[in-house]
Amino acid sequence: MKGAFSFGQHEEAYKDSCNKDDVHSLFDYVSKGHTSGHIRNYFMATINEGDLKDYWTNATGRAVCNETAEWNGVALGVKGIFTY
Repeated sequence: MKGAFSFGQHEEAYKDSCNKDDVHSLFDYVSKGHTSGHIRNYFMATINEGDLKDYWTNATGRAVCNETAEWNGVALGVKGIFTY
């Protein structure tokens, strides 16, 4: 093999969560939750000598998570992940 290289990238975005003393109803429990997510990209390639083939790949993924506000020490969360 003559050479290989790879590259990865990761970004995250968060929404501020609320103070647990602000939760007084089911609506507050859900609406004052925490939302987060990330997008990732990964690229890799090989550069081979002679008759060997060169290969490359690229992958992109995303995840989104929603977590409720904490009430009496309990919080619920749901997360979805997609990778292509």
